[in-house]
Amino acid sequence: MRPGNGVAIARVRAASDAEWDAAWLASDHGTWFHSRAWAEIWAEVRRNELLPAARIIEFSDGRSALLPLTEERTGSERRFRASPAGTYGGWLAEEELGKVHAERLFSYLIDEVPGLSWRVCPWDALAAEMAAGQGEPESTRALRLDASFEEIERRWSNGPRWGVRRARREGLEVGIATDLADWRAYFALYQASLARWGERASSRYDWELFEAIRTRDAENARLWVARLGSEIVAGALVFYAPSHAAWWHGSAAAAHFGKRPMNLLLHEMIRDACEQDLAIFDFGPSHAHGGVEEFKSGYAADAFPCPMIRTSRPAWRSRLHRALSKLVG
Repeated sequence: MRPGNGVAIARVRAASDAEWDAAWLASDHGTWFHSRAWAEIWAEVRRNELLPAARIIEFSDGRSALLPLTEERTGSERRFRASPAGTYGGWLAEEELGKVHAERLFSYLIDEVPGLSWRVCPWDALAAEMAAGQGEPESTRALRLDASFEEIERRWSNGPRWGVRRARREGLEVGIATDLADWRAYFALYQASLARWGERASSRYDWELFEAIRTRDAENARLWVARLGSEIVAGALVFYAPSHAAWWHGSAAAAHFGKRPMNLLLHEMIRDACEQDLAIFDFGPSHAHGGVEEFKSGYAADAFPCPMIRTSRPAWRSRLHRALSKLVG
């Protein structure tokens, strides 16, 4: 790699599981989507198609970073995802990196990882700076948990706060699902939602994925549910990292919309994130669903850019030329 400002990439090698876990736990911007658990869940669900392929980037000044890549194999084609399912990716590091390291890492991902899909993580300030104005524009809504929960709640519009009161009057209660039957009940809600959304659904997941999430990391992947008596009427799947909570998936029974179960769920999920001293509660990208975006805006959640960057897959002549150049160099 070309040197610059005294720092160059000295070596690239495969990362061990222990190195991946250590970098994820130490990073101040890592999300659960950067974790080994998330990559391995998808490898289990998409057997023979997705394979965890994390790399260690070693710099000439002794520092290093981990790229939590996932390799996608389709026939003879090889592509890479910075994280499965279009979620946040990018580098992790146990030691603080400078701008020059970020520049080298950004160039490496763009120039040396063909067929890459990378949702840039907005919580890494250096990565966000490198990616500004590039890729397919998109944003997430999120709350910075920089005050007490009571103060954060006061910033919300009347709708969410009224919804919490309504849900409680209706007798709804919120908790975290642990039993397999509760997860299956939530999946049934999701299936009903898919039937209702039709072609407007931006993604479709099978039960196998939810089952893998439940069994892989119950501590950091929590299914919050709203109950009316013994019936689960709504739920939200939230993923946790050392400083970040991400609301990744949610569904509710149409017959109970008026009881405002999602408002009560969010109230309790955000309150819990504050009590855990997390820095961010992330509502996630809305994928051009206007109603979803409007709902999130009621929580005074700010928009943060998280563009999707894609690199092209080089033709075979280009791959051969690059391989020969490396041998000669």
